[in-house]
Amino acid sequence: MLIGITGGAGYIGARLAGILCGEGFRVRVLDDFSSSVPEGLHSIPVDLQEGDAAAPETAARFMQGLDFLFDLSGVAEVTVSEANPGRCLRSNILARHTLVGAVPASLTGWLFPSSVSAVYGKPLFSPLNEWHPPQPSNLYGVSKLAAEQVLLAAYRGRKVPVVILRQSNVYGPSPSLKFDSVIPAFIRQALTAGRLTVHGNGLQVRSFVHIEDLLDVYLKIMKLCLHGGTQASPAVIGRIYNIGGEESSIRELGALVAEAVESRTGKRIRIEIEAGRPGGVPEALNLSLHRIHQALGYRPTRRLRQAVAELVELVAATSTS
Repeated sequence: MLIGITGGAGYIGARLAGILCGEGFRVRVLDDFSSSVPEGLHSIPVDLQEGDAAAPETAARFMQGLDFLFDLSGVAEVTVSEANPGRCLRSNILARHTLVGAVPASLTGWLFPSSVSAVYGKPLFSPLNEWHPPQPSNLYGVSKLAAEQVLLAAYRGRKVPVVILRQSNVYGPSPSLKFDSVIPAFIRQALTAGRLTVHGNGLQVRSFVHIEDLLDVYLKIMKLCLHGGTQASPAVIGRIYNIGGEESSIRELGALVAEAVESRTGKRIRIEIEAGRPGGVPEALNLSLHRIHQALGYRPTRRLRQAVAELVELVAATSTS
């Protein structure tokens, strides 16, 4: 079986590629390395293709013969989207359209991860379920919602076997660990500066899904599609699912990171409160996981306290090696 991963050199993609190769799948990766480096795939036996998924020739070459696609590429940050809107629209929307045009007959499934906070915007009710009306408040959210619609249109019009996951904040170890999300950013700041900075009042509640829980769901969806196609997985294909984990306020999360770093280093960590950033996401994003539990039996298994402590150990060991 040949599995494709766009953005396969990134944080989630590199970890996923290693797991798939370890299970005996052939893996083909497409990445333009605009926000990742090929070193994350070092020693992983993948067919690595460098290029832009929005380019028709590149997309056709990459998609040829795929049995399943993990479509992870695209701009993943609000700040990058605002600074370079053309890149955001090309990477997040046009690339989906171009890949749809290159779908091979062999493809049994296409998993696309979207974004919880960017797509839903300010909650009208809580917990947020998949019926909540999308109301993005920035270009990044608009681009993720448009990408979803491009793929759902391909499902309705051409029966392209798409599954969409609206993911919360992902954390945990990876060969391509990034420090632009809150938990690794807190850890690095605490280890290097002896402090960590909370923006706003710190009462913002977020859902945090561990990368192992997330990839368990990725693999379950892939195997449903590979072994039965659309006939065996009608509850999965063409659907949108929230996926999250343990919920915590940002202030509580900062305290967990400070505690873990203090335990590791023996040094006191200060927590500083600063003004909120413009365009920040709402105070509380409480997710409903009912649909994904009903369809896939999903329940998050990793607890923040233990997983944060493990990540602190990894980052500290990497920094001193």
